[in-house]
Amino acid sequence: GMVELKIERLCSCARHVNRLDEAKKCFLDVALTMKPRTGLKRKAFTAACKVINQTKDVEFAKTVYDSLKRNRESGDAFIVATLISAFGFGVENNGRRPTQIEEMKKLGLQCWSRAKKKNVVLDGQCYSSIVGLMCKARDASKAMEIIRELENSEKWMARGTIGAKSFAAAFKYEQQKQCNDADDDESSTNDNDANRSKNRNDYDVAAAERLRQLKKQQFKELRDDREAKKNRENVEPAYAQIMHFLCDSKQPKQALMVFQNMQRNGVPPSKSTYRALYKALRYAGGRNGLRVSNKTAARYAIDVVTSNSQSTLKGGSPPFGTGGQKRRYRSSSSSLTVDRPTTSKDESKRHDLEYILEICARAGLADEAIEVRDRLRFGFGDEIANAPEIRRCVVEAFQRSGPERVEEAL
Repeated sequence: GMVELKIERLCSCARHVNRLDEAKKCFLDVALTMKPRTGLKRKAFTAACKVINQTKDVEFAKTVYDSLKRNRESGDAFIVATLISAFGFGVENNGRRPTQIEEMKKLGLQCWSRAKKKNVVLDGQCYSSIVGLMCKARDASKAMEIIRELENSEKWMARGTIGAKSFAAAFKYEQQKQCNDADDDESSTNDNDANRSKNRNDYDVAAAERLRQLKKQQFKELRDDREAKKNRENVEPAYAQIMHFLCDSKQPKQALMVFQNMQRNGVPPSKSTYRALYKALRYAGGRNGLRVSNKTAARYAIDVVTSNSQSTLKGGSPPFGTGGQKRRYRSSSSSLTVDRPTTSKDESKRHDLEYILEICARAGLADEAIEVRDRLRFGFGDEIANAPEIRRCVVEAFQRSGPERVEEAL
């Protein structure tokens, strides 16, 4: 009874930002005084992980992980992702201390392998956490190994066939039914009308049952696809981090391959991904993997943004193009122009313009950044155009365009 009260108090304190220290003391009181395998419940670990997310306390995360093992608790995806992310904070805080970094990396891999051994259902956040930890520990080979494992083993990475099988099967049954009706019409007049009607009714019942099963399967696919879409969105930081790491490690071609696999598996890119894509195209986007100018790399990256947008509207898989291919652009040699959104209030078009602005900021294209911001203002109002993130991109574009334009940025 006393343990239950302490756990409830822990959960209550974890919900309030100003009571996180009290929640931490409560967990330590419960975890360190109880004997191993005495039933420290999962909700206690969930509450402790909420405290870790707020405080980023690495030592507390290590204590929670030790208690998890002592109680032989498998945990869930949230607990695994939180603990591994906390070990990633430890790598950032320890700077260049190799022993500490190696310790955090070892703990993260142990937590990861333990979760897989206990058959914990891992989601996109878990993969993003472990890949981020490997990138911070500068272990590119292990990060790429986890990415390949993700693409080959997780079913939610493949694009779904929502309704396609059901529609094909239903269409097939309708064709068969029409053929049977035609055969019945051409049959001998000596056949018994009652038997023919009975056969048709039996077929209709079987077809209706089959279609009912297919509708249930379609509903399940739709539900699973919503979960798969969420997981693909959550796993995007893993691709962004490995792309940035490969670009910083002078492996831009590998980064382009990672982006291509990301597109193939239906993972939606973010601003961070497009920044990494620009860097990869800048250093390996030309013919035979040669460098290109910042404006050319920006054009290639913007072309990927617009291609993804068009393919999403059409419902197809997003294409991928590298600088080694001949591509047509509406941009002139002096400035980049982007098609105006067809609907001014379309949320996806606003995100596309924000992605393009992010690329312009990274490439140092100040005039083009001003043009994109103006389009945001005309299409979505001053509140969107003057948002802190938009202003940051515009200032960064001026700063990167050269020292002569820094004053203009200020």
